[in-house]
Amino acid sequence: TAKNSKIVRDSWAVVLEKVGYFELGGLYYDNIFAQQQISHVFTKTREEMGFKFVDMLADVVALCATPNKLHDKVVSLSTMHIAKGVEASMMPAMGTVLTNMLRDCLGKDFNRETKAAWKWLWDFLTLSMQVALDAADEASSVVQSSWDIAM
Repeated sequence: TAKNSKIVRDSWAVVLEKVGYFELGGLYYDNIFAQQQISHVFTKTREEMGFKFVDMLADVVALCATPNKLHDKVVSLSTMHIAKGVEASMMPAMGTVLTNMLRDCLGKDFNRETKAAWKWLWDFLTLSMQVALDAADEASSVVQSSWDIAM
């Protein structure tokens, strides 16, 4: 919804103002390792991964008012996610990381309305990721089957 998109964008701006881009990435990275079911996927340095996380979140926030464009972005990254071993079942743990980070950064500004708006966005991303990974996996299977038949 437009209301949720605005809340997400506004709260994101506050987070960046309070914490800063690079520190935020480090916080995100540190919180990931509290979630053991997903930490094994992240093998790069804190600085590299932190920067990537904040870039990813910035893209998500920028596109949150346009679901089709946001889904297209998720689809464009699905092959990379599969190669890294990412599964849609990891999305709830990543959502917990995001929620904890937002709560820590926003403090009292992380109210019920803000939490609900970010949950709305993360629920959409979770569904989008599931659809994108399923489609990429299916396409990969078709290519492999075609290759096997040709050989």
